[in-house]
Amino acid sequence: MGLIEQTGRANIEPVRRARSVRWIGVGAALSIAGCSPTVPTSDDGSEIPIDIETVEVRLPFSEFASDFRTFSGFGSPSDLPLRIVAHEWQGELESHALFRFGSLPAAITVRPSGGGTPVADSAYTLVGGRITFTFDTLTASGSPRHDLSLGAVSTSWHAKTATWELAVDTLGNTVAWPEPGGGPVRFVAGGQWDPFILADTIQIDTFSLAIDSLTAVELGDDTRTDRGLLLAGTTEGSRIDLLRASLVMTARPSIRPDTVVEVPALLTESTFLYTPAATSAGELVFIGGVPANRATFRMSIPETVNPPASVCARIECPLRLDPNGLSSRD
Repeated sequence: MGLIEQTGRANIEPVRRARSVRWIGVGAALSIAGCSPTVPTSDDGSEIPIDIETVEVRLPFSEFASDFRTFSGFGSPSDLPLRIVAHEWQGELESHALFRFGSLPAAITVRPSGGGTPVADSAYTLVGGRITFTFDTLTASGSPRHDLSLGAVSTSWHAKTATWELAVDTLGNTVAWPEPGGGPVRFVAGGQWDPFILADTIQIDTFSLAIDSLTAVELGDDTRTDRGLLLAGTTEGSRIDLLRASLVMTARPSIRPDTVVEVPALLTESTFLYTPAATSAGELVFIGGVPANRATFRMSIPETVNPPASVCARIECPLRLDPNGLSSRD
């Protein structure tokens, strides 16, 4: 997000600059005609005497802008390439990640117990699964170890409009979460993620949790608009950037019940819910953010301005503004 600083700037030079420039040009021509050993481009300041003074006049925002307005609600957290999981980060930020996975295949291909050609099995049974999260280890903040909790969502939700308070916020349809932050959820699994290098392993950037059979069946039912998983942090003062999530179901084929096969499920929708929302303070205005904020205003540069007396003692006032001498200040 960015900030608008309500100032402009005019860089002004005295009129005698033109005389100095012309004088330099004549001096250079005489030096060349007389074959003088003096080099016009020398870094010796005495060779090219220049008497130029620069003054700066800053214009208050109110002198060149009007009709300032702000707008919010552009885009959604679901549009970002990452999801944020946080618990009491800097004493206040709470953020939960939400995931919905696509339909499972109508049939899986399994080789019969006695061997032979693989056949399609549409009567397979889901018995569980495993979800794996990939975190950005460079941005993990807070405790070296992060306790995480995974829950099954029980309320229908809309990925593009879901917020901390609302599960759905579409035109003509607003549904609040029974519990702010995506709740209530049924606890599925939990564990601790350590992003640092351990003595007997390599650097860890993934974290996996097992999915029970009940949750697997719920996630595989594409007629349920409430299906989904919610990942929350429980370590105080923690924040993690989540890069992606992948889910693999385990299924038992009806034609070979002594075997368990893996069935990948594609992630179709995800977002994150956070609180508190950003608000402007004093003369500062938020630009950007999620959802993004925008600002508009009309700009009209005055023909002349009256700088402070200390400036007018050095230049002619009122000062006429030349568009070529104006610049903006970041």
